[in-house]
Amino acid sequence: MKKRWYDNPEEDPFYVALGQAVVKRRKALGLTQQQVAEIGGLSRSEVQFIENAKRRETLQTIRRCCYALNDIWLAELFLEVERHTYREGLNGPILVA
Repeated sequence: MKKRWYDNPEEDPFYVALGQAVVKRRKALGLTQQQVAEIGGLSRSEVQFIENAKRRETLQTIRRCCYALNDIWLAELFLEVERHTYREGLNGPILVA
């Protein structure tokens, strides 16, 4: 497993894939960022930060986002992120120090 540190979350494949997974699920449910924010008890900017990989959000924020996305399991979202990194040819998960 490779060990890397990314100075910015938008450069980190994990956060990019996480944002893409959230956007995909949100759009499949026909929800706006504002609706996800209201359901999950978040601000719209927090949803936007997750989707655009602009900030390393807390686990609690991501859990609230999962709740808003039809009450999916956090593990389910993370599994989708891992699948995405494999599809993109990133050779599996990357340990971030």
